[in-house]
Order: sequence, then structure tokens, then C-alpha cells
Amino acid sequence: MEIFMIGPADINGKLGGSGIHNAEIIIRLPHLGFRVIYSPYPSTLFWALNDEALVDSLRKTLRIMEQNKVIIPSIVFSYLEEKNKILKRLNIESNSFSKAEEFIKEKLKYIHYKNFPQLRDEEIKIMKNIISDVGDVQYIMNLVAEVPSEFIYFAKIFKKRIYNIIHHNPFNWYMALRKTASMFYTNSISNIRNMVGLSLFSPYSSIKYYYDKLISLNLPINFIWINPASYFQFRNSMNLNKNIKNYFIYPANAIDPLALSNESYDKENYFVYAGHLDIFKGLYDMPYILKELKNKIDDYIVFVGHSSNETTKYINKLKKIYPKIKFLGFLKNKEELFKIYSKAKGLIYPTHIDGYSLVILESLGVKTPVITYGIPELVYLYRNIKPVRIVNEFDFKSFANEIIKLSKTDNTRDLFDNTESFIRIHSSWDNVAKQYAKIFKETMK
Repeated sequence: MEIFMIGPADINGKLGGSGIHNAEIIIRLPHLGFRVIYSPYPSTLFWALNDEALVDSLRKTLRIMEQNKVIIPSIVFSYLEEKNKILKRLNIESNSFSKAEEFIKEKLKYIHYKNFPQLRDEEIKIMKNIISDVGDVQYIMNLVAEVPSEFIYFAKIFKKRIYNIIHHNPFNWYMALRKTASMFYTNSISNIRNMVGLSLFSPYSSIKYYYDKLISLNLPINFIWINPASYFQFRNSMNLNKNIKNYFIYPANAIDPLALSNESYDKENYFVYAGHLDIFKGLYDMPYILKELKNKIDDYIVFVGHSSNETTKYINKLKKIYPKIKFLGFLKNKEELFKIYSKAKGLIYPTHIDGYSLVILESLGVKTPVITYGIPELVYLYRNIKPVRIVNEFDFKSFANEIIKLSKTDNTRDLFDNTESFIRIHSSWDNVAKQYAKIFKETMK
């Protein structure tokens, strides 16, 4: 059984929790009887041209994949190894490529070519090279919730049964953007321009357009959901036809063994805010939460995670509201990261979009309580998990009150009394990979 898997995959977390999920599954499937071919999308390769840390992380991930008998098209390595030559050939100076950062990182996962039209031709060239390397395959799989135009291209060429991992309701990030726009889009002139763009161009319509286009190919499609709550929301936005079958996996994520080996009830005087430091994970909610905390706790807030230059500056500005802030950025060393989690009094996680949340799982693994918003996916998974404190979205006062309570709690051990079975179920990626293997074997006939 052969499957071509396309999308973001990064074992080190530079592409977020879904990137870790994808990589962990891909490296296990060959050991479960599948021939796996993997490639990132051209958009990820374009992004990597301007991010040396991402290049390093992708190289390491691809090496691990190859060690586990995953086949990688040669064009992928060419792009990562010959970065400077490619930039020169595309006539894009390395320092000016950052201008393209916004559309490359853009959450719809497809490219806007207005400023860099040469990238459109380059994308087609890369995809043709990938197709030539891959040859004929039995099945293809999209690894992101949003359906990129790149995947439509592959699907049209291969004309095979389609699998699509859906990590979260793909429409949710747009709704999160709309809900938080008043906070986010008024902090700079460039963001005010973005707000105008958002009113003129609806990402919601664009996401629906690409899903409709995928469905119109009239190929058999299997959606694999990591959280049923995402499915219940998604089906209200889409007309799903008879060619689509839905499958659900549980457990759908796993805690890193390094997290489990660093558990600690010995807490220090700080809270940690971790994950992608952006609007979707609640970064721009933090001023409102910090105002509620001012003069009520004496703990540091430690920010850890991937951040753009703009959001790094924004975090530093938060010190005017709450002086006790430390910013550590993205930590490559996972053991160092989990030690920081384990000593924190709590994880501050005001996320507006999530499917399962590796950050929450890892916090539970190190015995650190969590304060988060009650978005449908997290309520579905964690409503009965005592150390996860769930408050209504945008209820900054209640969010801050939960932080204050944890700040005054001397012993968090009691919170974890009934969590061992939940943590045990989520203690191995092998359990997750077996869920995929079961679905594939049932449908690849």
C-alpha cells in the first residue's frame, strides 16, 4: 500500500503542533506496512529560503524520515541545500525576501504572487519535478486542514483516492481573526491596512472555494479528523457529498517522552505562555489579561515560542503593562523547554484556534496546570480534566482570576489525582499511528 503525503512536517516544532503530528505519523507508517513518499509544499520551501532555522529543522526531519524508509523527492533536498543559488536565480535578494514573509506564512497555505510573480512559475516547476520523482501512486494525502491550491494541482494530476488530515475546523482561524481584529489591527498602520484588506477579501470564502474545488473533482475523499468538535462545526459550513467519508482518531496526539521524564510538582515563581506567539494563540489578548493581573501577583510571565520580529517587539511593549516579563523565543532544545514548563505554576494559553493542542498535553505531562479558552475542541477534550481551567473566550477577568488562584496554590498535586489514565493514553505516538494504519487498511482496498 503506497501513499504520497504532502504538507508541513517538522519533528522540532518550527511548523507548530500539526507539523510535529504529521512528522511523527509519517516516520511510523513504513513500519506498519506502508510505502510512504513525502514532500512539503512549495510554499514551505519558499518560506525556508528566508529562515535558516527552519531549513536546519526540515533537514533533520527529512533525515529521520529517510532513516525510517520514507521516500523524499530529490527536488526537496535541492531546495534546502542550494538556498543561495535559488535566491539568485529567482532574482530575490536574501534580505529583501522578508517582504514576501506575510504571504508565505499566510494561514491559507497558498501563495499570493502579486509582488513576486516569478514564484508562481517556480511553484509549477517544483510540483512537476515532484510528480516526475514520485511517478504513479495509489493514494495521496493532504496534511493540512486548509486545502491549498497546490494540493488541488496534485489531485488533478494523480486522480487517486484522497485522504485529508483535518487538525482543526479550517474556518476557525478566519473567525478567530475577525473576533480579535479590533485588538490586533489597530496597533500599527500596516495592520490597519490589513484590516481593510480583510474586509475586502474574505478568507472564509477562499477556504470554501478550495474545498468546493476539491469536492468537484469527484474523487473518493476520506477526511480524518483529530477532534469530532471540528467536524461538527465544519459540516455546518460545507455541503459534504456522498464521495466523502469521515473518520475520527483517538488518541490523536501524544506527549513527548522528554516531557514525561521532566514532570515536577516543585514550582517556581513564574507562569509560561508557550506556542506560536501570534494572534491565533491569543498574544493580542495578553494586554487585557495582564491589566487584570497588575499588582495582584508577583510572578514572572515567561514567553516561549516561535515569533516574528513584529510580535517580539509587541511582547517587549507588554512590559509597560506588566514589568515582570521574560522572552526566551523558540527553544531548539526540547529538554530545556520541558524543564521550563515543569517549573511553571501554570501554562497561560488563551488560544482562539486549536484541534488538540500539543502544548496543553505537554504541560499536563510535566504536571503543570493550564488556563485556556473554552473553544469547542478544547472543551470536548479537556472539560473533565481537572488541571485544565477553561474560561469563556475573551473573558479576561476570569482568565486572570484563574492565574491568581494558581499563583496562590502551594500544592498542585491534588489537581492531577485523576489524570493518569488520560496521560497514559497519550503517552505514545505509536498509538496514534496505529489509528491511521487502521483507517488506511479499511479503505485501501
